[in-house]
Amino acid sequence: MFGLKTTSTERAAVGVFARDPDLIATYLGVTETTTPTAVWSTDLGFADVDDEQAAIAWSAAAPLRPRPVRLALRDPAADWSAGRCGPNPALDALFETADVLLTPTTPGPPHGHDGPGERINTALTWAFNLSGHPAISVPAGFDADGLPIGLQAVARHGREVDLVAVARSVGKVEMPPDRVF
Repeated sequence: MFGLKTTSTERAAVGVFARDPDLIATYLGVTETTTPTAVWSTDLGFADVDDEQAAIAWSAAAPLRPRPVRLALRDPAADWSAGRCGPNPALDALFETADVLLTPTTPGPPHGHDGPGERINTALTWAFNLSGHPAISVPAGFDADGLPIGLQAVARHGREVDLVAVARSVGKVEMPPDRVF
């Protein structure tokens, strides 16, 4: 598959922003429909996730009936800083029994342009930037302050069709009438 000397740039894939899962399917050339087997990890085994983030993302995942799993991924900070990427045996084992892994997209609420402060807001996404697994973030709802919350889905290598199925299953999240983004 991927060698240990593969860089994150070599593993990166172009993504698409779309409001409709059917547009993503068209972009990817996906015609197949699937019903993926889903599992859930609130924190991937290392992230500090706010309860509200987790609860809203979990509620959005309900149509997929995910099975909670105890996942103990290593915090990818050291690999990210060193520019290392490559296979992840824990994810390989997980994807032997499930089609998609669901998590909150971020551990906390959105931050302003001044940055997240001490908290790493990519804590739940960067492991997949390094492993090269396809992932998608779909709207899950809004927190008590009306800020958007996302649900992340990660699939096996080459199984973007399962991500389209997740996006279709979650449904449309209506924006609060007093919010403009």
